[in-house]
Amino acid sequence: MRIYIPTRGRLDKQITLRSIPDSLRPITWLMCREDEADALRDRYGVNVATVPARPKYRIAQKRQAIMVHAARDGVERVLMLDDDFVFLKKGLKKDPAAKTPYSMYNQTGDDFFDMVADVAEALRDYAVVTCAERNRCHTYVPDKKGRAYNTRVNGFIACRPSIILNEGFRWDELDIMEDFNMMLNLYRAGYESAVLCDWIWGQRGVSGAAGGCSTYRDQAVQAKAVNALKALHEDFVRVVEKETKGGWFGGKRLDCQMYWKKALASAPSIIKPERLERWDFL
Repeated sequence: MRIYIPTRGRLDKQITLRSIPDSLRPITWLMCREDEADALRDRYGVNVATVPARPKYRIAQKRQAIMVHAARDGVERVLMLDDDFVFLKKGLKKDPAAKTPYSMYNQTGDDFFDMVADVAEALRDYAVVTCAERNRCHTYVPDKKGRAYNTRVNGFIACRPSIILNEGFRWDELDIMEDFNMMLNLYRAGYESAVLCDWIWGQRGVSGAAGGCSTYRDQAVQAKAVNALKALHEDFVRVVEKETKGGWFGGKRLDCQMYWKKALASAPSIIKPERLERWDFL
């Protein structure tokens, strides 16, 4: 298994990388543009993979490059994390007024290791695995294993590159919202996903912080992606107008609502990927 962190313009602010314990650094790679590689390698001493330093190579292109990079080395499982994440774990409820039926606590290095191990284990049976998104924890309905299924997956994306490459799906089919497009493609093909609800991730600050997608994402880029997603998945995407409250570009924007379970229900059949027999991930 490998952990990949797509990054751009954040040479001095690798928030996600700070959470990764030393035991997992050997399987951790930063995916960046060629013109940032030496600075990142020298500053953080981690593995670095690159894409060309061209305007068209954005996060979607980096995700596609990650699939190829991992498959080339025979890596069966990949965890992709945005570079500005914080990580928490589920605990007992303390605040009766809290939206969620439990409290959240910051992860330790050992917790992070255990989270990655749980993700790797779940990937033995699923094409895609994620953990609970902090802002949506109240929406999950976990089963006795603490898992929810077949819902939104973005930002924290664990997957099996061979499935995506063999199906011919591409992360770079869209410049942004590439994670939504990929999940709709997978669901419509019959692949399922799992959410590990005991582990939680969130973004540090608001969307649109310096670096990352803020270097190119504006209202026009957003609207183009929304309309393209609708065109690709007509029956499973509803275009809406939303008010941005902090982050990105402020004001009203085009956005969309996705019908994940409806997309899965449209598949000819449910595909159960061949189970990965190896239990270890290091």
